[in-house]
Amino acid sequence: MQVFSTSVGVVRRTSRGTSILGGIGPDLDAVLRAHRWDELADVADGEDVDLSAVTIGVPVHPRRIVLVGLNYPMHAEELGFPLPERPAFGVIDSPPVIAAGERIPQTDPPLAQADYEGEIGVVIKRPTRNVNASEAWDHVAGFTAVNDVSDRELQLDAMARNDVPDMIASKSWPGFKPIGPGIIPLRGAPPELRLNLSVNGERRQQGALSELIFDIPTLVEAISAEVSLAEGDIISTGSPSGVGYARDVFLRSGDVIEIALDDLPPLRNVFGA
Repeated sequence: MQVFSTSVGVVRRTSRGTSILGGIGPDLDAVLRAHRWDELADVADGEDVDLSAVTIGVPVHPRRIVLVGLNYPMHAEELGFPLPERPAFGVIDSPPVIAAGERIPQTDPPLAQADYEGEIGVVIKRPTRNVNASEAWDHVAGFTAVNDVSDRELQLDAMARNDVPDMIASKSWPGFKPIGPGIIPLRGAPPELRLNLSVNGERRQQGALSELIFDIPTLVEAISAEVSLAEGDIISTGSPSGVGYARDVFLRSGDVIEIALDDLPPLRNVFGA
C-alpha cells in the first residue's frame, strides 16, 4: 500500500487500484494530526484516480528532519571514516522540503559542490520523546524517499571547524530537501525496502534498510533521547555509498535526480536552471 497527498485529497494505491479516500482528511498531515493513520488501510475505496492526472504534493510537512550520518558501512569507507560506535545526527528545523517534480534551485552565486544523497526517510506517527527501542515501531507511520542535497564545500569547512550550525546550514538551502512522492505505511510494508538513486539515468547509489549500521529502533531510541519529534517529522536514515563527493562529480544545472524507493513512483527533481 502507498498513500499520497494530492490536489484531490488523500489517495491510496494498492493491488486493487488507485482511489481517493474520502472522510479521512484533506491530506496526510491532517490524518496524522487526527491520529487516524492506522485507519488508512481500512477506509473503503473511493473514486478511481489516475496519479499522473493529479498534482502530488509533499506527503507531509515535517516540523523537523533528523539527518543521520555514516549509517552505511560502505559510505563510511568511501569517505575514509571509521564505523561509528553510536548514531550521529543533526536536526533541521523548518526543513526546506519540496515535492517530486519541483526544481531544486541553484544558489546565487552557484554552488561549486552541490551533492545528492538518496536516503530512506522514516515518518513519525505520534509524539516521540524518550522512546525505548522495544517500542519504537509504534511511533513509525511509514517510509518515504529523501534527497539530502548538500553544499559540500560549506559542510566540509564546517566539519573542520566543528561548527554545527554551519553543518546544518550546508543542508538547508531553499529546496534542498525533496521528499516523497508518497509514503509506504509501516502496516503492509514489504519486509525489505531498497533505494536506488540515479543522475541523468546513471545509477549512482543503492541501499537497503537491512544494510544500516544502526537499525530503526536503535535510531528512534537514540534520537528521541535528545530530540522531541512530532507527527510528520522525518528521520532520514543515512546515505548509501556513491555520493558525488566520493566521485568528485557534483550536480550541475539541468541534472535530473531520481530516487526509487521500492515501487513508489520515483522522487524526480531537476537541479538548477
